[in-house]
Amino acid sequence: ETARAVAFVALALARRPAARDRSAPAARTERLAAYLTAGGDREAAFAAYDRALELLPSTATGDRARILALLAQLRMLEGSFTEAERLAEAAMEAAEEAGPDARAWLGHATCTRGVVDGWLGRNDAAIERLEAALAIAVDLGRLEDAFRARANLTTALALQGRREEAVEVARQGIAAAMAAGLEVVHGNALRGNAAEFLVSLGRWREARELAERALDWAPSGFLFVNAALRLATVEAETTAGDAAVRLLGRVLLELETVPDVQFAAPAYQAAASLALWRGDLADAVRSIEAAWARVRASEDWAIAARTAAAGLAVADARARVARERRDLADLAGARAWADDVLRHATRMVEQSGAPADAWVRREVEADLATARAYAARLHGRDDPATWEAVAARWGALGRPYERARALHRLIEADLEAGHPAGER
Repeated sequence: ETARAVAFVALALARRPAARDRSAPAARTERLAAYLTAGGDREAAFAAYDRALELLPSTATGDRARILALLAQLRMLEGSFTEAERLAEAAMEAAEEAGPDARAWLGHATCTRGVVDGWLGRNDAAIERLEAALAIAVDLGRLEDAFRARANLTTALALQGRREEAVEVARQGIAAAMAAGLEVVHGNALRGNAAEFLVSLGRWREARELAERALDWAPSGFLFVNAALRLATVEAETTAGDAAVRLLGRVLLELETVPDVQFAAPAYQAAASLALWRGDLADAVRSIEAAWARVRASEDWAIAARTAAAGLAVADARARVARERRDLADLAGARAWADDVLRHATRMVEQSGAPADAWVRREVEADLATARAYAARLHGRDDPATWEAVAARWGALGRPYERARALHRLIEADLEAGHPAGER
């Protein structure tokens, strides 16, 4: 009941305004920020954390390290990597200045820094920092920080194309969570991560089993979204049935309190795909536009490319219907929207600074290649050879479902090329 928590802390702050000792109101303001975060009011949370920093005396370097580390984590989750990196560096400096008492927050900020490194293609630095963060957490007996480091380590491994290894690390973490009596929280967070990797690997039956197990113990918030999104993706792409509709409905409601772009964009993408399978073009357009609005405001270039590929698939469907209806205005609108999305996503990828040979960059380039192939279809230049090249990209990356979709488009392009019946 986050609203009540916020009200109680606000009341405490009003009854005990800042006096000479500013540490106590700073601590209460920090708690206010934490409850605002839990309730999904990120902007108010950022303002409260900033206020807590203002209240802290300059000598309170340990407290400052803690607040900076928490701020860095929030900025990372929303995809603001530049700001997250700056805040994490500041937290690490403050923690080192504070000494041994702030070592936990040195580890926390190092963990966030490692995630940013992973998304920017700095593979070695990402693994090194995440392993260092895990070592600090284990040494200090901080179970929550240890499981956070393990979860982020699985993500870093996946960003390097090491998804099989990431699944194994997640399973080890689940076993550790069970041994510590923390399966409900940390074990299920790792189950959601592992399910995501298994979906990419094409091991959908295993993904479904892990996600369903997590949902037995995940009534709301992050734990529900992390598992339900993976299960909803599988359900949408296999049956497009009522189970997918119900799951996505719940996920979209939970996004009010878990607004991170890493969940919001894929959720709206899944909703758009489900709508296409069910023949509801209007809902597909609404969903993908909502996904793009979330991504465009972030620095998450990898999700931007993925959303562009999904977005241009929807724009292509919209254009096909517009041609059938001879609706030239809607056809022009679909093309203009698609061109803008592709242009912006390409610019985000180019500005990321990620090395061209980094695995995450290779996957992102495959997403952009998919988007460009759809753009050609939109403009009446569909080419089987283009889709064959896209399918080859996905095959080389070990992504079977994306390869299958590209082969499907290749067949469509071949059929529409007007070959004689025998060749067809």
